[in-house]
Amino acid sequence: MPYPILHLPYGLQQRFRSFATPKERYNLQVAIGFEKNYFGPLQMLANYSEYDDSELTGYCDGLSIISDDGSTRDCKNDDLFVVNGNLKICLKELDYDKSYFDHILLKCSSFQIGGGVVNPAVLHKLPKLCDSKLLTYLEVRDCTPDTTLRLIFDSFSNLDYLDIHSPDYESNWMQDILTFKKLNLTMLTFQSRFEKVFCFEPHELSLLYNNLPPKFFLSLDCAESPKDAVQLVRQKFGSHFKELKSASNNPSRNLEIIIQECSRQHYLYFQIGFRQISL
Repeated sequence: MPYPILHLPYGLQQRFRSFATPKERYNLQVAIGFEKNYFGPLQMLANYSEYDDSELTGYCDGLSIISDDGSTRDCKNDDLFVVNGNLKICLKELDYDKSYFDHILLKCSSFQIGGGVVNPAVLHKLPKLCDSKLLTYLEVRDCTPDTTLRLIFDSFSNLDYLDIHSPDYESNWMQDILTFKKLNLTMLTFQSRFEKVFCFEPHELSLLYNNLPPKFFLSLDCAESPKDAVQLVRQKFGSHFKELKSASNNPSRNLEIIIQECSRQHYLYFQIGFRQISL
């Protein structure tokens, strides 16, 4: 420890403990290990199944977690529990500042964030409230235009699966993701307006696939597409990549494009090869 708090006398260690939150007390006793100390009694931790699907939601007086069996976990006094598995988060920006987080340890592998606007402030707060290295699956809805892929990967660097819905993404999403050279991403779903989705050139798409694992799969979901959207996509990619008649049983290095056109949906599939594309 940087500061020798174990050298403090009994009274000061007890006073130090009294000012700490349940989460801080637990982290402190983990750091102390089996060293002699006067920070007792131990902070107890309730551990729930890693297969739980839970929902973290806000209400006027605070926050609550509802598990997949319908039970509600509110925190009182010195309660502390750990949440594993998949967590659906339905919070407003200010909810992330509430003291409820002093009573939970978020060790989730999967987040589904919806029911509230996702902005850069949320992406700066959330990693500090969880073990961000454990997160491999992330779905984010209703993103503000300045919620970029750069911010997401800076916040959660070990993602394997990412599904982002950003109708008005303000920058070039392809250039944002190409700034990262060592991602573990194997699945990316990007949903936005037609012109926001197709802001890149074919050679950039080829470079993206070359930078990511061989089994990488990309799905582009285009809302508010022009009437000739299917023709425009084929003109853009048809001479560079092989178009497939249907989804492949082996989706690695495949590109799926979903065109939302009024009440109809068009699906296009392309195989992205390893060959270089001239500029």
